[in-house]
Amino acid sequence: MKQCYLILLLLNINLYAGYSQINYSGSYTGIINQDPLKLELQQTELTIYTGNMQDSQQKYIITASVVDGKLVGNAIEQNLGINFILNASFHSGKLKLELRLDVPGNIETMEVILDKKERAINTDEKSNEKKNSFQFPKEANHNPQLIGIWAKEQIYNSGTGSDYMGTTHKEILILFENGNVGDGGSQTTISGSNFLGQSQSEYKALPNVFWYNIGNQLYFTSLENGKSETVHLGKYYIENAAMLITSKNGEKSLLKKVE
Repeated sequence: MKQCYLILLLLNINLYAGYSQINYSGSYTGIINQDPLKLELQQTELTIYTGNMQDSQQKYIITASVVDGKLVGNAIEQNLGINFILNASFHSGKLKLELRLDVPGNIETMEVILDKKERAINTDEKSNEKKNSFQFPKEANHNPQLIGIWAKEQIYNSGTGSDYMGTTHKEILILFENGNVGDGGSQTTISGSNFLGQSQSEYKALPNVFWYNIGNQLYFTSLENGKSETVHLGKYYIENAAMLITSKNGEKSLLKKVE
């Protein structure tokens, strides 16, 4: 299947910092100064979120990023352009949001606890969800050592002097705690004696791809139209934030963990 083929490409069997497994996307509601407050957040990049927030009087534009597991950024009030410093994190399943106005002679802080709204799923989504539901094998595990961001870097050099050319290519794979998988994107840099070029792709979720291990063997399963395909990547060994994967045919891939 296409998604399993993508994983194989990432690993060659090729698999950015500030990443967090916490997902802040969603709709939230709460009360601030006896006024209903609504918050909408969308994940636009690996650690970047945008959205809007409003009460009965004001509307704010949100831009934030995840730093050490917390959402940190700005909430700009649209009418007056006032910038509030935003800090948010989950506590007991609720989002604790702090807004701080820090200007000379005036420091004001507001706090509110928000509940995350469950998104309604329509009939088509329910049907697709049922088709793409995945039951991990009974003996499957999610080894904590495997959870996180893994990167594989390839470096090629040729020529010397005016004929020198070097290429660095990095692919990134994300293994989530619940067994989900993310494509962390790639970056390619080409340099020579008188030129430099760079290209990169961004993070994207792989909603119907799952990972698990059975003992020291690593597997990926892809679901498409209710059908599954499982790929055995091979035997893995982890030491000092590096992972070596050896496939059945003896081919080896070395990945490094991004902290």
